[in-house]
Amino acid sequence: MKRTKEEARRTKEAILKCAVQAFIEKGFEKTSLAYIAEKAGLTKGAIFWHFKDKSTILDEIIELYDKEAIDYLPNVLAAELSPLMKIKFLVYAYVPEFRDRKRLANLFRLKSEISNHYRMRNRQPFAMVFINKLEELFHKAIESGEVKKNVDPHITSLTISLIITGTYIRYDVDPAFFGKLDHIEDIMNNYFSHISTAKGASATAKHREAVKLHFPKLTEY
Repeated sequence: MKRTKEEARRTKEAILKCAVQAFIEKGFEKTSLAYIAEKAGLTKGAIFWHFKDKSTILDEIIELYDKEAIDYLPNVLAAELSPLMKIKFLVYAYVPEFRDRKRLANLFRLKSEISNHYRMRNRQPFAMVFINKLEELFHKAIESGEVKKNVDPHITSLTISLIITGTYIRYDVDPAFFGKLDHIEDIMNNYFSHISTAKGASATAKHREAVKLHFPKLTEY
């Protein structure tokens, strides 16, 4: 009996989700197609039915997660939350809570692979959308009194994007550079402490708990 298109789509997405977990667990280079198949509960042949090789899987992961990010964005923007809380929902989705340094290194290496993918194809479909929406939210956060009035929304949005991307790349090159940090998110926490008002800092202090409640998939890894 032939599988339906919907069944094939679900199988393909399941493979991609398992591949992400495998890349974070073992690293992109050390992850074999056989290991991905094992995690997905499939044969290696089933993997080849959907993907030519590991690089093709990475390409499709990027397409899938870009689509998911774009799909989540309007939901976050429409949520009944303060502007600064929405900003933190979006920003900290890219700043993992991992305490396991090996998993963190593998995740950041994967992020670097994704950055290289975009460079080679001369495109970044979600990056500018992300920055533009952050800028809009910062305007609103200043109006609501959550962010200091002297903050420039455009520069701040660019800065946050550069902090995130720069952290990925630097951690991939030399994890020891971050040796004195207890948690990698302390970098972003420190930046927000400088731009937030006392009202904003207090109102969004439990953003991690809030995002898990409202949008659990934003923190999935």
